[in-house]
Amino acid sequence: MATRPARRTAPRVGTPQSPRLPPVLAEAALPEHDLEPEATFYRLRFALDLSDRTAEVVEFQQCRFQGADFSHADLCGTQFVDCDLTGAQFSQATMTGAYFRGCILTGTGGITSFAGARIAGHDPTVLSHILASALGIQIEDDQATDQSRR
Repeated sequence: MATRPARRTAPRVGTPQSPRLPPVLAEAALPEHDLEPEATFYRLRFALDLSDRTAEVVEFQQCRFQGADFSHADLCGTQFVDCDLTGAQFSQATMTGAYFRGCILTGTGGITSFAGARIAGHDPTVLSHILASALGIQIEDDQATDQSRR
């Protein structure tokens, strides 16, 4: 009687959790919170125009950037950890080596500027929808597509 080898299954990967930001964040203000080399910003709310700035080895942790503007900024080597970037604008930003871990990227503008960036701790399905949306690609549910053909 032959025995079958144990079936190997891929390890389950849990759905990444959204960052847990405190309910109230201190408001970032210039010049105190301008992007200086090797700066670390922790638990701040940025509703600032940060366009055309250079952020060399800057780290943001648990920050909210809803509506912040990084257009034309040099963000090479910048780290965003557990940040909410909903609606932030990155058009024409240089992002080679930028690192995003556990961030909310919904509604982010200029997503094509993310070339060379690394993204970790993000649900691949959600990320594919964000990228597709930025490129004007519509992803439809198979059932919805089948019903529309009838």
